[in-house]
Amino acid sequence: MIIDITRLKDGIAESIAETLEPKVLDIEYVDLRYAGKIVVKGIAQKALHVLTFHGVVERQIEHTCARCLKTVQENIQEPIDFNYDIKDVTEVNMLDDIRDVLILSHSERFLCNAGCKGLCPNCGVDLNIETCSCRLQAAGHPFSKLRGLFNQKRS
Repeated sequence: MIIDITRLKDGIAESIAETLEPKVLDIEYVDLRYAGKIVVKGIAQKALHVLTFHGVVERQIEHTCARCLKTVQENIQEPIDFNYDIKDVTEVNMLDDIRDVLILSHSERFLCNAGCKGLCPNCGVDLNIETCSCRLQAAGHPFSKLRGLFNQKRS
């Protein structure tokens, strides 16, 4: 997203909007996919040797839950504010700054909800939807001897 500074007049705010392709920014991950284009819109204002941009980045993303692998779509609007020194410059390229904002807003580990139980490590059933009994019946269960001692003490 390039802003031509020669078009801007000192002290007069100008609306700017641009649509960006996620592939151009190279920001898709294994657990995050952009479901549409990225829209950047806001107001640019030049004052002396400084360009100020106040705006918002809008996007629709698909996250994959780290526990149950469920895909969740989400619309996100994030405010952005950039200031550039424009002394001896005719244009400003905001693309790297927008890319940085998008990368930093990506959560390290996404969960569909805080109480997500995930998948059973033995049979793969989604524990949010149904219960499985394979974990209790597994022969190599690490607490099977402890369970036996607990049952003996009860009797």
